[in-house]
Amino acid sequence: MKISFFVFLIMLGMVLSSCTDHSNIEEQNKALVLKAKDEILVKGNLDFIDEIFSSEYTNHRSPERGPQVIKKFVTTLRTAFPDLQVTIEPIVAEGNMVAWQRTQSGTHQAEYMSIPATGKKITWRSMIISHIVDGKIIEEWAIHDFPNKL
Repeated sequence: MKISFFVFLIMLGMVLSSCTDHSNIEEQNKALVLKAKDEILVKGNLDFIDEIFSSEYTNHRSPERGPQVIKKFVTTLRTAFPDLQVTIEPIVAEGNMVAWQRTQSGTHQAEYMSIPATGKKITWRSMIISHIVDGKIIEEWAIHDFPNKL
């Protein structure tokens, strides 16, 4: 009886430990997405892209691969919206996947997504799912309502 209770305690400890590790990874992944927003979209730190995006990065909206996809996107976005404001809410993690809504706003000063500058201040949302492995974003799926805002 004492041995089975001892085995039960060991198994319980293992289960609780794995739950804690799992939630720690999810919290780390959410923190990575939030830091990426600040460093890349808000500050324009393109060097940070190489730190957190896999060299095999795939955005399922683009035929191109690698971190250069993000560099091109950020450069175009920040050029078109020099007064860009970005918030993320909500953000949810499950395992190595993070789902998040990004709200962007700014004055449309240059061509973006083949739409010429309008001079209008607009706000649009993006829903993104990021797949993160070993602290690197390896792929993303995204949908935006930008064209509908113009």
